[in-house]
Amino acid sequence: MKRLLLTLLAALALPNAVNANVDPEVHKLCLPAKDYAGCIKFQTTNKTTQLNNTESSANEVIESKWTYFDYEDAASGKAAFKASLTSENEINLSFPYGGNQNGTLSLRNHPRFGKDIFFKINKGQILSIDGYSYDDKYFLVRFDDGDVNRWNYLEAADQSSDIIFISNEKKFKEKLTNSSKIYLTVNLYQDGQRTFIFDVKGLKKEFR
Repeated sequence: MKRLLLTLLAALALPNAVNANVDPEVHKLCLPAKDYAGCIKFQTTNKTTQLNNTESSANEVIESKWTYFDYEDAASGKAAFKASLTSENEINLSFPYGGNQNGTLSLRNHPRFGKDIFFKINKGQILSIDGYSYDDKYFLVRFDDGDVNRWNYLEAADQSSDIIFISNEKKFKEKLTNSSKIYLTVNLYQDGQRTFIFDVKGLKKEFR
């Protein structure tokens, strides 16, 4: 009788002994279990695995270099949205456009102009790859390690020479969102062809 009583007391004391370093939620879950210690071990291991998976997912979030803006279009009174990316490299042009500068690639959702993509430099004049052209204007682009392609563009409505609007916006955006880097080459007045490198990873889905 005495031996049975001691066994019973040990069994009752087991949850309290094991519970010393056990998560309260796990303890509550395993309290009714026949094998309390086994339940604790299983649930603790399972919870640790879930936490590790969550941390791994968080670490897989792509670091993005895009910056985002919103502003009011005064004409329509509605909001316009823009995502912009500064080139990884700088260039220095000849006089009168001297001084280090980056290129900027932007995607815009505008209430009146719709969706477009444009490339801009701070100073200088962008020409078609073949020089002066009134109709068939294009630049060169390479997505990651792919081939170099000619890509058409349109000039700004106000005839600004430091900005170009990329044609076939939908296709360009599709290639951009499936790439890590873009190499964009333009022909610049009196300075020849210059290439700008963009790290395009992590663009928000609202602009895709």
